[in-house]
Amino acid sequence: MKKLILVDGTALAYRNHFAMGRNPLTNSKGVDTSALYGTLNSLMKIIRDECPDYLIFAFDSRKPTFRHKMYPEYKSTRAKMPDELSEILPAVKDAVRALDIPVFEIDGVEADDVVGTLAKSGERAGFDVIIYTGDKDFLQLIDRNISVLTPGRAAHADTLWTSDNADKKFGIRPDQLVDLLALMGDSSDNIPGVHGVGEKTAVKLLQRFGSLDNIYENIDKIAGALKNKLIEGKESAYLSKDLATIRSNLDFAVNWEQAKLGEPNPDKLLPLLEEYELVSLIKRLLPEHRSTQESGEQYKLVGSLDELAGIVKNFADSEKFCIDTETTSEDSMRAKLVGISLCDDEKTGYYIPLAHREIGGLFENLGNLPLADVRKILCPLFSSDAVKIGQNIKYDIKILKRAGFALSGDIFDTMVASYLLDPGSHRHGLDFLAIKYLGYRMTSFSDVANKGKKQSTFDLVEPETAAKYSCEDVDITMRLAKIFESKLDEMKLHDLFDKIEMPLIRVLADMEMTGIRLDTVKLAEIGELARSEMKNMERKIYEIAGEEFNIGSPKQLSYILFDKLAIPPKRKTKTGYSTDADVMEQLASEGYEIADYIVKYREMAKLLSTYIEALPKMINPQTKRIHTTFNQTVAATGRLSSSSPNLQNIPARGELGSQIRECFVPNDSWLMLSADYSQVELRLMAHLSLDSNLIEAFEQGLDIHSYTASLITGLSLDSINSELRRMAKTVNFGIMYGLGAHGLSQQLRITHEEAAAFIDNYFQRYPKVKEYVETTIEFAEKNGYVETIMGRRRYFPEIKSENHRVKESAKRAAINTPLQGSAADIIKAAMINIHRKLFDENFSAKMLLQVHDELIFEFPLDEKDRLIDLVKYEMENVVELNVPLIVDIGIGKNWTHP
Repeated sequence: MKKLILVDGTALAYRNHFAMGRNPLTNSKGVDTSALYGTLNSLMKIIRDECPDYLIFAFDSRKPTFRHKMYPEYKSTRAKMPDELSEILPAVKDAVRALDIPVFEIDGVEADDVVGTLAKSGERAGFDVIIYTGDKDFLQLIDRNISVLTPGRAAHADTLWTSDNADKKFGIRPDQLVDLLALMGDSSDNIPGVHGVGEKTAVKLLQRFGSLDNIYENIDKIAGALKNKLIEGKESAYLSKDLATIRSNLDFAVNWEQAKLGEPNPDKLLPLLEEYELVSLIKRLLPEHRSTQESGEQYKLVGSLDELAGIVKNFADSEKFCIDTETTSEDSMRAKLVGISLCDDEKTGYYIPLAHREIGGLFENLGNLPLADVRKILCPLFSSDAVKIGQNIKYDIKILKRAGFALSGDIFDTMVASYLLDPGSHRHGLDFLAIKYLGYRMTSFSDVANKGKKQSTFDLVEPETAAKYSCEDVDITMRLAKIFESKLDEMKLHDLFDKIEMPLIRVLADMEMTGIRLDTVKLAEIGELARSEMKNMERKIYEIAGEEFNIGSPKQLSYILFDKLAIPPKRKTKTGYSTDADVMEQLASEGYEIADYIVKYREMAKLLSTYIEALPKMINPQTKRIHTTFNQTVAATGRLSSSSPNLQNIPARGELGSQIRECFVPNDSWLMLSADYSQVELRLMAHLSLDSNLIEAFEQGLDIHSYTASLITGLSLDSINSELRRMAKTVNFGIMYGLGAHGLSQQLRITHEEAAAFIDNYFQRYPKVKEYVETTIEFAEKNGYVETIMGRRRYFPEIKSENHRVKESAKRAAINTPLQGSAADIIKAAMINIHRKLFDENFSAKMLLQVHDELIFEFPLDEKDRLIDLVKYEMENVVELNVPLIVDIGIGKNWTHP
């Protein structure tokens, strides 16, 4: 028999929407894509596991059904469909249709009845019918050739209910399920049933009498209160049966041939998956190495130095060429160079093998070329005026420099170009860009080097295979560069790309290679103190709790707090009462001592595991320093981020955080300099809004937070206490992040009315700031993007969303982006200028870190005054604003300066 699978699309979408819990899957535009990803994932699993011949989806109608007319309270207790699910549901249906799977959605009819009709019709047509749903009501449809497949939870397998095992679900036959619901009701659909009759009683009645009709025909055989309940509830019972019965006789046509499952057509589905950034699904659905370009790539393994010299000679007239390195590790400071690939035109590529090796005679002839000779041949090309193109070229610059190559001249990074064009996307990897812009699925690393435990390093890949893989990289990168070149022009981003982002790559490469020293002895001492302090906190927590327990266990902690100590809980989750950071901080602020200790205990535990114990393991054995990686393509505002390790996240406040910073030290006998922009985003607000009060405060060098508090309260500057200053500071920064009365009330722990009054007073004193906020939102709604002072764009398509939460989030981000993004542009420009001056003026000093508005340097004592003057001048004069830029300088023997 041919297999037909009918999918209850509405139930599946609901299930997958909530499957992620409090951590939904969202794309860069803030759209919750959990239902779309989960439904497609489930669909692929169904196809893989069940191998259906035919497949159909059914969805609920948004209009009231005959059941609502029959019983107005039907499903009235159900919560309204979440806005996030409502917004993505059309895309779920479009995705199913894109796979050439029919979607049935009939006005005024529930998916249940559509599936019921299709199931019976399919059975008559000779199909083996399987209904895929988590809704128990469908069990009533089970017949000899109709079964129900319910999705498993977590790691549990799906369950197939058939006429042979369905009675195990409730203890009755499938055809008795409707009568069971008639008696016990269904709270999820608000079907009333018979008042006072539960599932156990209903099952016993049906096991005894067989059906609802037989129960009432033999009502006199039932004694006591149950008899009275059944008599009083007879009308409700039959109404409930009617409501619970899935209709299987609807009048609509079905063309079974259209439901025949074929191979997916990526051309239809790909644009939708790209829009919602479901890359893992793209890779699974797109056939391997599929290209919309015509074939004929010429990828060559370079076999001799003479051949290499000939290739370099042919490159002599090229205005640009693409380069990529193959290595043994993603860590650029530990990786060994294995090979180099080059191309100066699309569909070509040349791979130079340098360090391939064999195990047990795996390869007959490795053909590696001598590194020293290759260096001599390539160095003139690498130092030529040709533009060097690369994907994440900063990595290649560092690898080549460590191998004795100097890659000089102008560069073009496709990863950074992609980021500038679409800063809201998290996907700028070559694999994704090839799919998005070229419709091409590249060979993955696991294709050539296996995956998981069997994965080998690239030096163990056979050279011919390596050549095809690496040449594909430069070929695709070259094609992308051509596309991005015109798009950068089209969007007026070339100036920012050429003058800020590309020069910055070399600055960051030098900073990353320089690294920073760590005093491991002092850090170990801090670790011992931290562990001792944690033990003390542990004892105090146990003392208050009256027993020992696992503080790290949410379940045990919840029991102690909310059951044993009877502290009022704040939020309930599926697994019990929440003990997350927000809840603990709220309880601590309300005076619960145990919560205060838990907050501090967790903070100390995080500092211990994330920094004190982890950082020493990250010291490079050759350089004896820690080398972070600065990322240009992560933050949508243009800010840099730091990873492996994240040195931007080391706490500046708190005793332990300050002590950890003290462990970052300069070279012996050198000092450290910190240069920090003072309130740069507020100064940018003054510049962009042209608010006279803000401008006057900065021109006079006043404390802006005290000044704001003075304006709002009407008190003199001398009368502003620390509490009023703190409140004004929260408002000053909150306005830049689009903070409303609700958010401000939570942060300041004041009433909503007080917060609203505070904001109103703020805008009365700073009217141009209010105007800036309003005009920025208007501009974003009209044009779909906002810009920084240097032309960096961030797009907000979600600002037109019907989802209130998504729309408001976009508005807040639109207000902040020109401020935070401009601050990012300013410090990047300053870094480029300082880096160039340090080189031009023969400084020994090195720029080590950028922490948002702060730069960290190490320098010898005799350069102190020159370095202070240079850094302060370049940072304060990098752009001309309507208010002065001020930089605070600190000097010390470690990161934490006096």
